[in-house]
Amino acid sequence: MTRNTKLSLACTTALIAMGGAAAAQTYTIGITQNNVGVDSYQTTYEQAFIAAAEANPDVEVVVLDAGGDVARQIAQIQDLVQQEVDAMIIWPTNGQAVIPAVRQAHQAGIPVVITNSNIAEEGFDFIRSFSGPDNVTQGARSAEIMCERFTALGIQDEARIVQITGQPGYTTAIERAEGVRAAPARGLPERDAGGQPARQLEPRRQPARDGSLPCPI
Repeated sequence: MTRNTKLSLACTTALIAMGGAAAAQTYTIGITQNNVGVDSYQTTYEQAFIAAAEANPDVEVVVLDAGGDVARQIAQIQDLVQQEVDAMIIWPTNGQAVIPAVRQAHQAGIPVVITNSNIAEEGFDFIRSFSGPDNVTQGARSAEIMCERFTALGIQDEARIVQITGQPGYTTAIERAEGVRAAPARGLPERDAGGQPARQLEPRRQPARDGSLPCPI
C-alpha cells in the first residue's frame, strides 16, 4: 500500500466515522501530526493529506504539527475540540499521554481516527478507528531478515544486532521492539533481547554501548 493510498484511507475513514452528519454539507477535519519534517515519510504524509482534502470541495481541514512535543499535541487536540471540528485525525507523539485529550474529543462527540502509531489500549474506547501498519509484524520480520542474512554469511553465532527503539513512549517503537522480541515465536531460537532508545530530534545517534541483540535472537 502506498503512502498516498494510506492517506486516502485515513481521510476516508474519518469521513465514514462522521456518518450521516457529513451528507450534503461542508465539514471540517482537524489533524495533529507527530513531527512533520523529521523524516520524508511524515512530510509526504502531510502533503498527501492536504492533496486528498483539496480534492474534495466539501472538506475543510485544520492541519497542525506537534513537532514531537507531547504537551503541544495535547494542547492542539484540546484546541480542535474547542473549534468543534467534525472529525479528528491524530498521529500520536506518545500513545499513553494523549489518552485524556482523546477522551475529551470523544466526550465532545468528535469521532477520532488514530493514524500510523496507535494509542495505548486504555484509549481504544475513545476512538472510531486506526489506520496504519502492523508494527509488531514489521519488527519480527526485520529480525528474521537480518538473521537470515547472517546465517547465509556463516556469522550467525557471533553476529549481534543493535536495536535503536525510537522515542520512549512512542507506540510504533514499542510495538516494533515487541516484534523483535516475538521473533522466537516465528521460528528463531530464543535468546535475551535488548535495545537502546533514541530521540528522533537528536541530530546524531549516541553510540550503542549495551543491549545489543545476539542473532539468532
